[in-house]
Amino acid sequence: MRRVRPEADADDGQVATWAQGPQTLLRGVQILDLADESASFCAKVLADLGASVTKVERPAEAESRKARSFAGDEPPTIGDLSLAYHDAGKLHTTLDVGTEEGAALLRGLVGTADVVVESFSPGYLAGRGCAYEVMREVNPGIVLASVTGFGQTGPRSGFRSNDLVASAYGGQMYVSGDPGGTPLRPYGGQSTYVASLFAAVGILLALINRRRTGKGERIDVSTQEAVAGTLDHVFVRYLYEGVVVRRQGNLSWNRSASVLPCRDGHLHVGRAV
Repeated sequence: MRRVRPEADADDGQVATWAQGPQTLLRGVQILDLADESASFCAKVLADLGASVTKVERPAEAESRKARSFAGDEPPTIGDLSLAYHDAGKLHTTLDVGTEEGAALLRGLVGTADVVVESFSPGYLAGRGCAYEVMREVNPGIVLASVTGFGQTGPRSGFRSNDLVASAYGGQMYVSGDPGGTPLRPYGGQSTYVASLFAAVGILLALINRRRTGKGERIDVSTQEAVAGTLDHVFVRYLYEGVVVRRQGNLSWNRSASVLPCRDGHLHVGRAV
C-alpha cells in the first residue's frame, strides 16, 4: 500500500493552522505507527489530518496481511474491511522490534520521526532498549504515545485487556442493557476507538507544546480510564443527585429518547429537553 503525500511548501515538522484545512493540519509531521488493532485508529486520525504515517509491522504480520487480501472471488470479511480502513493513507514497512537488529533500526527511525504510537505491554519497548528515555536521547522532540489496557503503572498495568474487558472495567457495560438483565457490551469496539481518540488528542497537544519548548512528551493512555471518561452523565447524576444510573434498555440516559421496533425496521423517538 502506497500513500501519496500532499505537496508541501514546508516539511519541518511544524503544525499548520486549521485555516489551511484539516488535511494539512499535520503536514510534514512524521509518525511511526507500532500499534495493533487496539490503537490503530489513533494514527488513522492523524493521517487524515495530513501526517505522514508509517505502519511498522513484523514480517509475519505483513505475510498475514497478504493472506487476508480480499482480491478475487472471496468476499471480504469484517476483519478485512476494518484492516483496510484503519491502514488507509499509511505507508508500510516491516521490522521486528523483538530482535536486536530490529530494535536498533527502530532507534534509528526515531531520529527522523516526530511521533511514535505503540500498544505493546508496559515495559516491552524498554526491555529491548527502546524506552522513552532512550528515544529522547536520540531525538529530544520525540512524542511517544502508549495505549494499553490499564496504563503503564498501577496495580493492573500488567493485566491483559481487550474491548470487552475495557468496556466492563470502564463502566460502559454496567449502564448498557435491559433493566434487570446482564450488562451488555456496546457494539463495534467502542473502547478501542475512545482510547485512540484520547491518544490522538494528547499527541496534538504535545505537538503544540513542542512548538514552544522544543521538547517531546510521554503520553500514557489507559483504555479503561478513557472509557470511564465517556460516562460523564453517570458521574454527574451520582455527584449532584446521588443517583446510581441503572440499565434501562432502549431509553437514553436521561429518558429523552428511545429506539422502538417497527414492521419495517426501527424508529428513534425523542423529545426536546
